[in-house]
Amino acid sequence: MGIHERKQREKQRRRRDIIDAARKIFSVKGFNSATMEEIATEAELSPGTLYLYFKNKEELHTSLSIDILKYLSTQIHKVVNQDICVEEKIVRFRDVFIDVYDYDPNILINLFHLQSGETLHNLSDEMMQ
Repeated sequence: MGIHERKQREKQRRRRDIIDAARKIFSVKGFNSATMEEIATEAELSPGTLYLYFKNKEELHTSLSIDILKYLSTQIHKVVNQDICVEEKIVRFRDVFIDVYDYDPNILINLFHLQSGETLHNLSDEMMQ
């Protein structure tokens, strides 16, 4: 393992720390009341560092929402591919949604916000893809 690999791991860890801090702040304050400064403080970083990873608050929030949707999709596919009866699949789907809700109680609010036109206009081309 070289220096490049170590730097990539550190970058991914810091990005994960920022997303975790954002999830906490958004859950407590909501999207509109949360600030990048509060997220930076929670992540123990300077506000300027956040902007090295995310263009703005909308992009950070969108990244958080995408991560949650990816997790949800993976868990749903696991249930779909199991060879179990329909009743058991329903129980497992319920458990998946409870798990996602426990991870982020504001998931529905976040998803509605993600679809707002204002949010989409403030995303970078990379995030839109």
